[in-house]
Amino acid sequence: MLTAGRAGLAICVEATLIDGYVLARSSFNHTVNYRCAIVHGRGVPVTDQDSKLKVFRALLDKIVDGRSGDCRGPTKRELAQTAVLSLPLTDASVRVQSGGVVDEPEDLSFSCWAGIVPLRVTAGTPIADVDENLIPLPGYLRDMVRGTNHGS
Repeated sequence: MLTAGRAGLAICVEATLIDGYVLARSSFNHTVNYRCAIVHGRGVPVTDQDSKLKVFRALLDKIVDGRSGDCRGPTKRELAQTAVLSLPLTDASVRVQSGGVVDEPEDLSFSCWAGIVPLRVTAGTPIADVDENLIPLPGYLRDMVRGTNHGS
């Protein structure tokens, strides 16, 4: 994808999150609740070092708000080794599937548990690197574990 994008070719990027399994009384009616986005465009290489640095910081802070100001930024060599693409969108599609069990009327009397099993992505307890035992856990990570830091 990066090679095609750097060459200015059309590219497609897709991301899907599965929010839950929907378990019906009939195996045929099982499904998933999900969110999906597909975008199309022509990649434009970002070559300006200041712009690339801004992208690095934005990505880190999207993952963990405040992280880019706490760690070492990329060196000139690291920036040069990393391809960054801008993707002006020419087309985008979003699909969302949500809801509960849809059973056939004749299946409602079948003795089988039916319902939704929600799926969640959550932050676990941070595990310090071997040499990090003396450095206290930053506030933004404590907030992340408590669920109050979701990126900016």
